Amino acid sequence: MAENLNEYFSSVFTREDISILPVLETKFEGREFDYLGQLIVTPTMVAMKIRDMKDNKSPGVDGIPPKLLLEIANQHTACNSVQFVIRGGNSSVRMERSKHYTII
Repeated sequence: MAENLNEYFSSVFTREDISILPVLETKFEGREFDYLGQLIVTPTMVAMKIRDMKDNKSPGVDGIPPKLLLEIANQHTACNSVQFVIRGGNSSVRMERSKHYTII
């Protein structure tokens, strides 16, 4: 039976010669160490994304319900937060922390 299933479903796929695949052209135009560049994630950016969430969705892998995150983000409380600056280069990523005071 397994042979019959294998024969039936293998007819769906195309057998191709992978030795003659085309060479892909590079779309990135820049220096080698500028692939990731600099990415800044601020608490304000995170708060804006949280406010765009739908409160009737199920919790993510962290187990935190979106309704709770929305209530916290809508409190407009001042907090001491951390801004992460992500720098990439030579296939490595460094995260630098810079503390600042912000109102969410």
